[in-house]
Amino acid sequence: MKDFFECNLFQTQEEDRNIDSFAFKQKELVFKNFTEGNKAIFDHKSVTYQVKFERESISREKVPLILPIRGMPELLDHTLNNLFDNDVDKYTNIIVIDDRTPDIDLIKSVTSKYEGVSYMRVNNKKGFNYSMLANTAAYIIYSLGFSEIIYWNSDMWVDSPSTVPALIEKHRKNACTISGTKLVYPTHHWKTGEELSKTHKIQFGGGYLDRHPTNARFEPRHYRRYSEINDPLVTHDCGMLFVTGAYTMIHLPWLMNAGGFNPSLSKVYNDIDICLRASIAGQKVMYFGKDTYLIHGESINLNNSSEPKFDSQFTSDAVLYSKIYPMSLIQNMLGIHV
Repeated sequence: MKDFFECNLFQTQEEDRNIDSFAFKQKELVFKNFTEGNKAIFDHKSVTYQVKFERESISREKVPLILPIRGMPELLDHTLNNLFDNDVDKYTNIIVIDDRTPDIDLIKSVTSKYEGVSYMRVNNKKGFNYSMLANTAAYIIYSLGFSEIIYWNSDMWVDSPSTVPALIEKHRKNACTISGTKLVYPTHHWKTGEELSKTHKIQFGGGYLDRHPTNARFEPRHYRRYSEINDPLVTHDCGMLFVTGAYTMIHLPWLMNAGGFNPSLSKVYNDIDICLRASIAGQKVMYFGKDTYLIHGESINLNNSSEPKFDSQFTSDAVLYSKIYPMSLIQNMLGIHV
């Protein structure tokens, strides 16, 4: 299955490719069933991706920030408004990826309201594939000569103008390959304003691998979920096996050389996989939770009736992840001897 770890887009780079409009085919694995002996059978799929990139003024002094979304223009407007209110646009080139929104003008009607926000549309007939949205953006940004990229969920917000420049500075100062930060749940509903909690609770305080109680595998977990924002166990900066893909800053040349995100992990585990691959390769993955955090609504754009988060693709990702990272490999990574 190693042949399906890399993005074909990276393998067949064309120097004269028009990055504003192009198409490519990607090989992907989709879980089919199990046979005797717990052997997983996968179908081989070839998926065509069509890309349109309408770039605004892109500054060499800013880090490209990639924000994927499907539909939900109100959420996008809320998020972009939050980023502009907190000066995130002063430090980043914000690029919105429209993931197959049926009304082709729906997302553009929002991005056009914000000066300097670029619009990218990625179509395919298979369905949601975060890895390929991330890889397509990485390819374009790398082609433009950038060495850093930030991935940002559509339901991610800040409450201080100092947060993003601090995260960028920490990433650079620590010479990170991949970095992430503390994530907290919002205290109020993004749309209705309804109070959800008196204080921010931890959504992600770092990542760890936990042995599954019944299956022979290690599951990735969010450390200290639902604890208080200033929980001393998560209020520090340190090396980490993995950070969550809701917010990541990545050294782009390494990502390109590593083959990008695994195209066959479409919905989940793609962030864990890229971090574990970096860790195995001796690269630095860090969690910054000492004096920085972001507010995360968590999966707002995935919890919808047309493409629910938990479906056959979710199952396929889980099975493939368990095959890529068997218990023996994780035990070796963690230094566990049995």
